[in-house]
Amino acid sequence: MSGFVVLLARHGAAVDRAQLGRLAQGLAFRGPDSTHTLVRGPAGFGVSLLHASMHRSPADSVRQALVDDGDMVLVGDVRLDDRDRVRRDLEGAGAAARPDATDAELWLAAYRTWGSSCVTHLSGDFAVVVWDEPRQRLLLARDQFGVAPLYYAQAGGDLVVSNTLDAIRAHPGVSAELDDGAVGDFLRVGYNTDLASTVFRQVRCVPPAHVAGVRDGVVHVERYWELPVEEPVAFGSIAECAAAFNEVLRAAVRDRLRDTDAAALLLSGGRDSTAVAATARDVVPAGTLPALRAFTIHYDYAVPDEERAFASAAAAHLGIPAEFVAADEYALFGGRTRTDCWRPAPVEDAQLAADADFMARVARHARVALDGHGGDAALRESESRLARLLLGGHWWRALREATTYTMLHHRLPRPGFRRLRARRAQALPLLNPIPQWMRPEFIRAARLEERWRAVERAAERDAQHHPWRPEAYGKLVSWFWPRMFEEMDPGFTGVPVHVRHPLMDLRVVRFLLRVPPAQWYNDKGILVAAMKGRLPDRVRFRNKTPLVGDANAVALAAGGVPATELQRVSPRIEPYVDPAGFGTTPSSPDSDDSWDWLRAVSLSEWLARVERGDSFVRAGGEPGM
Repeated sequence: MSGFVVLLARHGAAVDRAQLGRLAQGLAFRGPDSTHTLVRGPAGFGVSLLHASMHRSPADSVRQALVDDGDMVLVGDVRLDDRDRVRRDLEGAGAAARPDATDAELWLAAYRTWGSSCVTHLSGDFAVVVWDEPRQRLLLARDQFGVAPLYYAQAGGDLVVSNTLDAIRAHPGVSAELDDGAVGDFLRVGYNTDLASTVFRQVRCVPPAHVAGVRDGVVHVERYWELPVEEPVAFGSIAECAAAFNEVLRAAVRDRLRDTDAAALLLSGGRDSTAVAATARDVVPAGTLPALRAFTIHYDYAVPDEERAFASAAAAHLGIPAEFVAADEYALFGGRTRTDCWRPAPVEDAQLAADADFMARVARHARVALDGHGGDAALRESESRLARLLLGGHWWRALREATTYTMLHHRLPRPGFRRLRARRAQALPLLNPIPQWMRPEFIRAARLEERWRAVERAAERDAQHHPWRPEAYGKLVSWFWPRMFEEMDPGFTGVPVHVRHPLMDLRVVRFLLRVPPAQWYNDKGILVAAMKGRLPDRVRFRNKTPLVGDANAVALAAGGVPATELQRVSPRIEPYVDPAGFGTTPSSPDSDDSWDWLRAVSLSEWLARVERGDSFVRAGGEPGM
């Protein structure tokens, strides 16, 4: 776990060692344990380390992120899954693989053995840069689901690479000019849908499941992996399927708890995160390390919210201590000038102070956290399955599947006719409606409608790619996940805590996509079966329910920035939006999209901080603001 930066000088020029040192020191906010730099010809490497353990600092810990192997150097943020298989593959190819090798050392050994195709032998969370001195080539590689971010920019005579956006921007050759496409995406959907770009025109991303080769200053990016379509597995019973799922989930959780002595469990009170918590308790019996502690953010009184009750029940059942952060009194943009509320790119979150305080609580316990993200994508059958079976004339199959569902879930299934009609009528848009306050001239000049049509066409293709789990497949390969993971990375939060996602483990995802479609599988039936006796029934049978009440209205009432002031946005965003079009009175929203204007205000607030020079990494090398 580390923050890193790489400088590659063009045409064999010498690396600016002073600049490299300043950038590496500036990464101390995410790697406070130690900082190291290395120069090898035209390439310079800097790394700031964060040990997975809060209480142990191994003497050789630098090998976790920076490996100097003679004619090759690797730097990266690397966590590998299934290390034993990787070692067997290496040994089978005639390569040495020490049992005590770090993940970074295994990664470099794989590169020596298979070259750039080594990524097809590796899985986990990684953003890696390899300097191949004999070939005078730099290789950049990012994991399959994009959990670890990886950015680069041409900066004057340098190529600068980092897993931290602010480190790229701290280089004096990188400008703050914005990318219109990314800005337009944010204003419409809250994220940049182009996984190869950032909100800064000059700064690029290596997309998930891609490698980039750099030679003579030219960057060539190519995809190395796609989520496979594999034959379904025939299970003898639901219990057999649940047992097999438990086995792969335990492997995913075990790999994510390796080398740490404390771990936080981010509990929402739903079935996904509580299943991860139950599996962590299986992997780590009470009284052993790593020490487990649950954390939940919730509402106490401002709106009806059952998250604390469900999370408390699960934690008590598992014998895991729990901490709770109430969000009732966090105001809209109440922390807009706080150092810990800075983000390197605009985010759709008007209550960053609540998130910052929550992550600060987590950081006092652990440097590794597990969450339940990914379950909504992979753990559901189509909500309209029964309707499709009935309309297709498969009456007896529909009856059998509905009966099985009822016996497993203790309730009748939803037929799904309305959902199917809405989907066939294309009444379920893939993207949010275009806000009325976005300027039409900006949309035209940036060719945003063409961009958004391309996004929708790609999503439709992805959703048709898998023959029996099309909806799940489409959701799993969506641009949404890498962007969400990016916002949870320490380089974005400023908090030295790595959040890991067991349900997005490649082994788990591939297993779930091979479960044959059936109505029992809907509403996360596999968790209902797999967690029997391991979680309270009230949690196991819980329906997915949205928050009852308007969290934004609560935040507005809590104070902070008055509504009239919120709509006085910075002149910097007037080329993009017309504040007069915000329209809906914030205190009395009358539609689902009545708060969409907060994205424009978020952009305005963020641009004001960019103009002030806010950053986690200063160009002069001082971390923070």
